[in-house]
Amino acid sequence: MEDKIVKRAIESAGCWFVGYYAAQVFDNYNRLETDRMYKKIFIQNIFEKDQRDRTIGGTGTRVNSLMKIVRMNKVPEAMKYLIQSKRLNHEDPKAVEMAKDMIRKLNL
Repeated sequence: MEDKIVKRAIESAGCWFVGYYAAQVFDNYNRLETDRMYKKIFIQNIFEKDQRDRTIGGTGTRVNSLMKIVRMNKVPEAMKYLIQSKRLNHEDPKAVEMAKDMIRKLNL
């Protein structure tokens, strides 16, 4: 990937997380950006559901990194990066399928 900022944001969020949550963050971006309580609950729900982070701060970092991708209008590029990732295709094919669904949603 040529865009180092986007690649760093994907790595900060985690490829699996970007795949699983891109659509939700994209669809709720404006509210996440403006409603602090909504964002806090959004992060808490993901933290409790996935249980992949030791602390809620880790989940917050993931959400903020994904929001950065949306803010930069780089969701299509991020989805293409995930789809092309050999590691993600091997380790979490569901995340790849969700990235493909997001591409279809964006009509690309």
